[in-house]
Amino acid sequence: MFSTIAMRAMRAPHVLLLVALSASAVAQPTDDGPWRFGPLSFGMSTAQARAATPGTEWQVLAASTSSGTAYEIKASRLLELGGFRYDVRVGSRYSGSHHWEILSAATANSMTDCQARTASLIAELERRFGAFDLTAPLLGTEKAIPVGKASRMKTDAARGLFFVRAKHSRTSADDVDIMVTTDYDEARGRECAITAQLDGQSPPPQGLNLAWDPQRLIASPSIAYRNRSLRNLGVPAQPLTLLMPCSIHARSGRVGSCVMGPANETIDPYRKLASNWAVRYQLDIGATDPQDLTRYPIEIPVTMSAADVREVDLENGAVLDIAQLRVVRGLAVDPADYFPRGPQFSKMSADITVRCKVQEDGSMICGLKPGTASPAEAITLAAIQFAENLEVDPKLRDGSSAVGGFVERRLQFKDSSSR
Repeated sequence: MFSTIAMRAMRAPHVLLLVALSASAVAQPTDDGPWRFGPLSFGMSTAQARAATPGTEWQVLAASTSSGTAYEIKASRLLELGGFRYDVRVGSRYSGSHHWEILSAATANSMTDCQARTASLIAELERRFGAFDLTAPLLGTEKAIPVGKASRMKTDAARGLFFVRAKHSRTSADDVDIMVTTDYDEARGRECAITAQLDGQSPPPQGLNLAWDPQRLIASPSIAYRNRSLRNLGVPAQPLTLLMPCSIHARSGRVGSCVMGPANETIDPYRKLASNWAVRYQLDIGATDPQDLTRYPIEIPVTMSAADVREVDLENGAVLDIAQLRVVRGLAVDPADYFPRGPQFSKMSADITVRCKVQEDGSMICGLKPGTASPAEAITLAAIQFAENLEVDPKLRDGSSAVGGFVERRLQFKDSSSR
């Protein structure tokens, strides 16, 4: 078990959401174009949708309590498509105005009737946006059914249930991803549940500046993190710049996730690392609504080079007074997450002192204190990586600089079989 200065263990799950993004703006709908659905146009804000449908009762599904902005609204039986009435859900707290769900959960006469309703909806959407195709290869009793002029939908009627799946994939910035799903269960009242989910690219609202600008950086990968992660991978022979397609949170300007590369393809390890660096950026984008969870596309240029690694002298320098340090982050890291796994380590015991040198940004580059022995390289690396989670204020409480000073942390590993 580790023991550390002023440390308490705490675990926090991390969710990574990967979204396919493009920096291009969405083309605006025309009065008679494919984006027009009666009085509505795909991409309208919730306020525009309500203004375009006077007399329609809209249910607010999600809204900001601080600004009053409605993020998601729903109206019943508002749209007629392929000869049937559909509910429509406009907007998303995460995807913005260019997210719709077209919904129907009406009783069907039979499985064949439900399939025909779905086919009519797909044919109507095909007329507007282009062909649909199967979502995955056929398995077992699944079948490919032609629909519309050039589309296919996947169906399966096994085990007394029935479903349809079909997808239109976006091919340009002014296109839309559309997933149509249908589920029918004879035993549950013959309900034919049809959903068409439309996802485009929402342009940011006025006031948000999403252009990359290093002058507006609030946070970035720390010196110590860049040093350690690039050393572990290997420094490229020449400076390497990768442009990473990412998403950024409207409420904070923090980068939320990045696309490393095409699905089911081997990703270059430097692109993986660039993605990890990119999500540590935060920009001043003029955010005003802390409850707005919308994410917008942004491209983050990440450069890696020999300038990101540092040789640190752990011999010469003053050890800082712990009482003078102001910790910024890292005390809540659980050391158990870093302890090496495997039976070869379960009976090892060690008493290690790690020495860390404070960098200009308050991060710390660490190594074993000179003269300290470690029973295994993996345990040494675990101790160093754990210690480098700690970041401090570059100024001490007395106002003097902490940069270049040493912080020492004693880390104890005990034989787990003796507990």
